Amino acid sequence: MKIKNILIRDLRILLSDKKTLVVILLMPIILTSILSFSLAGVFGDDTEIPQFEISVVKKYDQVSPTLALENVFSHNLLGSVLPSETKAELIESAASADLENVFFNDFLGHEEISEIMTYKIESEEAAYERLKNDEISAIVILPENFLTAGYTNMFTTYNSELELEVVRNPERTLTPGIAVAIVEGFMDRMSVSNIRKNAAIEALLASDIISGSGNISDQVSELVEASFDQEFEITYIEETTSGRSAVNSRSYYSAGMLTLFLLFSAGRGSYMLLEENRNFTYQRMLTAGISKWKILSGKFFVIYSIALIQLIALVLFSTTVLGVYWGEPMAVVTLSAFTAFAVAGLGALLAVVTFVSENTRVAGLFESVIFQVMGLLGGSYIPIEVLPEEVQLFSKIPLNGVALKGFLELMSGAAVSDVTEYLVLLIANGVVFAALAIWMMKRKGENRHVGSDQAQVVGA
Repeated sequence: MKIKNILIRDLRILLSDKKTLVVILLMPIILTSILSFSLAGVFGDDTEIPQFEISVVKKYDQVSPTLALENVFSHNLLGSVLPSETKAELIESAASADLENVFFNDFLGHEEISEIMTYKIESEEAAYERLKNDEISAIVILPENFLTAGYTNMFTTYNSELELEVVRNPERTLTPGIAVAIVEGFMDRMSVSNIRKNAAIEALLASDIISGSGNISDQVSELVEASFDQEFEITYIEETTSGRSAVNSRSYYSAGMLTLFLLFSAGRGSYMLLEENRNFTYQRMLTAGISKWKILSGKFFVIYSIALIQLIALVLFSTTVLGVYWGEPMAVVTLSAFTAFAVAGLGALLAVVTFVSENTRVAGLFESVIFQVMGLLGGSYIPIEVLPEEVQLFSKIPLNGVALKGFLELMSGAAVSDVTEYLVLLIANGVVFAALAIWMMKRKGENRHVGSDQAQVVGA
């Protein structure tokens, strides 16, 4: 009997088992659907947010507010419309303004924000290096016109385009989105301030009551200050920035449940050798001249095939029903193949351990306890970054954690070259597990039939 024949026979047996189909296909589909929606708050503002750090890059040159306004008044239509006295008052009022102080101290330094997000000002090169090393959650880039456009919008009715860029860390799922929301909060405050200020200026000019109500510059300053004195409400929102996509709850739990239940594919395969031994199928194959290495290889490829079937089924379900984007197709196929290899190695090892111990409780222990712990450490239940730092250190040890990180990167827009580290780790997992399975199988020795219901070990 060839390995192919063993593979076909065992696949038929496993796929005809309703319990196996429920464990590897139905349960992950049900749990993925439930967790995607019921635990969406893990990705929102109801979660206890861990403190994180960002880098701020200043690409602008220092410019005084008076010079910024003088340039605006001299280069656009606004300067020819406003009375000279009003322009002088606005320039005088802006002289004491400090947009950097508003952004860094009043906003980023605000008590509620600084409790969850700290920042460091550094060069663009240093910021990207820290992002690459997963030391920060995001980079906030202040553009060249940050001060000029900011002062223009704060003290005149002229709207100058101002955009802040946020580069997210694709390795993290929760905190980069919060950083985006916080920066957008600043821009929203600026917009509200501009609207209020423009309405006030137009009303004052139209009603000609400036002289009776104090000069216009004082009122503009009061409106700007009031906009940043209000309480801040931090809300997480989904966004796409700098070519990487945000991973929402549906995407996260689709990958999380898939990588968790791949372990159960290995668990299902772990019973096969022992069952064959108890049914004397194993002994009959040895008598027929089939080596135990061919038998073990057959089990390896059976588990590999089951894992691939599971991967295909769950990816198709999450894509068509939940609208999950898994990434570039060939990259997903490559990572799936490597993941299935690691799962097959683990399954082969568990099959040999169960076979050597001659007790199905070993496989049951893995399914009921060890796989659950691996799921927690690997981030299948909740994002790793919201767990204690001590737990986060172990996230790359279980193969499901490695696979999950790889799939999340692909979902965020990474190419296959960006997940090379995870591919290597998965191959290493598969090779180590398979090598241990071969070593234990070799020590097991050969069996011969000595009675109607048991086999005796004979040293090889």
